[in-house]
Amino acid sequence: MYSRTALRFKITMLQIRPPIWRRIEMPAGCTFWDLHCAIQDAMGWDDTHLHEFRRGPARPLRAYPPDREKIGIPFDDGFEEELGETRAGWLTRVSRHFRKPGDSLLYIYDFGDYWHHRVVLEARERRPAGISAPACLGGRRACPPEDCGGVSGYESIVSFIAGDLDESKRIYDPEVYEYYRDHFDPARFDPGAVVFTDPGERLRLLLSDEPEPEEDTGASETQTAGPQLPAPPPVAPRIPIPGGTGSAPRPSDGVSPAFRRCGGFSRPRRPWARFPRPKP
Repeated sequence: MYSRTALRFKITMLQIRPPIWRRIEMPAGCTFWDLHCAIQDAMGWDDTHLHEFRRGPARPLRAYPPDREKIGIPFDDGFEEELGETRAGWLTRVSRHFRKPGDSLLYIYDFGDYWHHRVVLEARERRPAGISAPACLGGRRACPPEDCGGVSGYESIVSFIAGDLDESKRIYDPEVYEYYRDHFDPARFDPGAVVFTDPGERLRLLLSDEPEPEEDTGASETQTAGPQLPAPPPVAPRIPIPGGTGSAPRPSDGVSPAFRRCGGFSRPRRPWARFPRPKP
């Protein structure tokens, strides 16, 4: 018995060779937020930066016409005047733009490293009831490590791992290259290892205006006075390497967990409660 329509998408990273791509299946009634979460999970990203869907070729962020529609997380701090209005992805269904096979949009993740993905609707298919969605149907190669410096940084790391890095293109300290050589395999990807998270829970966290828990410094108000030792240097949190094992250091830049969770810039926490919310 066929009772569900599924959308099959192919997501390909641009400006990178050999190509990095994923093929996923989504329910036809999904929103752009659902699609964003599925892309993050299938690619292996951490979803720690802003994102948006838009039409057109890959180009620098400020080179896009500000009046062109884009879908993602709305800005609330004056960026709309410069970059144009952003439609909330959780309020916009993919059927608004993906209507027939061949329709495509650009998906941009991380406005620093600026990763471009081409999202193409390959097919609309009927699926038997009981088959879960989303699903990862295939793919090739691991996505780049987070915060690695964009395409040039990724190519530098891959060239070092392959043993053919031109010294004139070396941009990291030797220990950084050594770390990635030991913990990152650019060719590795297993569709069966993809685990899709709950987009509803991720949206709840995004829109939550609950205060972030304060870090436990380990100090006590009743601590006995003694010699004041110098504070240890801050330790950068570690993140998993997509497609590999272990984790990589992330710069300790003082960004709050809320920003790590929802993305993007080193500035005071946004009032997420002011964003439009989905209807119950």
